[in-house]
Amino acid sequence: MKHKRTVICLTVIAFLLAGAIGALMFGEKHKNDKDYDEAKKQLIRGARYERWCFGVPDYNKAALCYQKAALLGSTQAQLEIGRCFFEGIGVTENDSVAFEWFLKAANGGLPKAQYYVGLCYECGTGVAVDYDSAMKWYKKALGHKRPCVEAKTRIGVLYGEGLGVDRDYAFALDCFNEGARFGDGAAMFCLGVAYENGYGVRSNWKSALEWYHKAAVLGHIQAMLSTAVYMYNGMGTKYEEQSYDQSFYWMSRAAKAGDPDAQCFLGEHYMHGDGCCVNYTEAVYWLRRAAAQGQEYAKQLLHGLDFIAEGGKQGLS
Repeated sequence: MKHKRTVICLTVIAFLLAGAIGALMFGEKHKNDKDYDEAKKQLIRGARYERWCFGVPDYNKAALCYQKAALLGSTQAQLEIGRCFFEGIGVTENDSVAFEWFLKAANGGLPKAQYYVGLCYECGTGVAVDYDSAMKWYKKALGHKRPCVEAKTRIGVLYGEGLGVDRDYAFALDCFNEGARFGDGAAMFCLGVAYENGYGVRSNWKSALEWYHKAAVLGHIQAMLSTAVYMYNGMGTKYEEQSYDQSFYWMSRAAKAGDPDAQCFLGEHYMHGDGCCVNYTEAVYWLRRAAAQGQEYAKQLLHGLDFIAEGGKQGLS
């Protein structure tokens, strides 16, 4: 999914049913009461299909319901169908269509949609890269009674990397710390990166691990991978002790979330029995998944395992 799998880690994917209803109940304008009621019904139904409320998720039906509600004027549904096209949930991934829906919802005043429009401009998703426009929309997302805190983190990233603005690590850190106070996992991950590399602070592996772990607990995929690597190498841990069990745990979670690097390293865990029993079948399974996403080291490891299998040392299915 190009650059988006990384970026999308910066925001909560799950759609909260209560939030969807709240968005409809407070200030959304529809053509008439009949349209309002139908949009509300379709939005709730879409959320249920996506959230397994009918037994198993049905993303195709969820996307269809969101689109019906979006066409009736629901800004929350416009955000949700945009997200579906953005991530390929129940529909074919289409960056341009995703951006159009995000923009409709953003113009309707939805903070999360304004954040997504900024993200599209920052990353060139469905629209040309434009850091000035990204900054404009991020600031709009923050200008609400209930702002989208993820936008603060992205502003920090723009300043930390000097994208469209002069690089300013101190201001970037202020943004990350503010985001972290509001529980944004992406902000916590960025603080981990800052402490790991000494961006605006003294390099400190212990502090880096603390922030990576906090972000990992909140479901940030890159933070899971970083936590696993730190645990494996004893970086920032007490007495610099390695913890293969913890490394295996976090690597497994990141791998199951689809990260190709984590899938590759998880395959290595199974190859060497680090935090688990040696299991070449599992090793091959995860290495193949990583290789299918273009992870080059996984391809090299698979070649080595094929060599072992041909030598009769270990049968692989």
